[in-house]
Amino acid sequence: AVSPDGTKMCVVGDTNQVYLFSKRGDSFEEIAVMTASNDASFSCDWSQSSELFAVGSQDGYVTVWDVRSQQKMVQLETYQHGRSRGACRNVKFSPSGSVDLLAFSEHTSYVNIVDTRSFEKRQVLRVGSDTYSDFPDFFAPDSPTLVNQDMQITGLRFAPDSSSLFVGLEESILEYVVDRIGRYSFASSEII
Repeated sequence: AVSPDGTKMCVVGDTNQVYLFSKRGDSFEEIAVMTASNDASFSCDWSQSSELFAVGSQDGYVTVWDVRSQQKMVQLETYQHGRSRGACRNVKFSPSGSVDLLAFSEHTSYVNIVDTRSFEKRQVLRVGSDTYSDFPDFFAPDSPTLVNQDMQITGLRFAPDSSSLFVGLEESILEYVVDRIGRYSFASSEII
């Protein structure tokens, strides 16, 4: 991922190493190698200020660094941390305005949204669909059985103006509207 100001690049892959590059003339030069977690990393992204970058890893951690100090600011766990379904697959900062959010998806069913002003407030969205089972509920045989179906999350992206968060699933794309008014007023309500 190249920073919004075009001066830095963060690279991750099938390793727990995070490679940080700085623009020198027409090319990028490696300036640091950091460790995100104990497992391979899948995704990285930069904040709109180009000062923070986040890395999502297979073991369910999202690590955020401040590029100015090259120190870890915070390490967040996915909702399903410790399970293969909790692997972080996508990480995205909101790209514009005073919205200041970090969203990250898990392998299945959950998207986490974090307020990056303090990293203390988080909202977890369940994006899987609830379906009714054809199998009877033995404790209430006359009632349909509600089953939570896990959905594979295929992508994640904020709208260019940060007004919505789009979540790609295998068969659909979901849109969640960001409460921008609440974000501007530092409200304690939900983010989305």
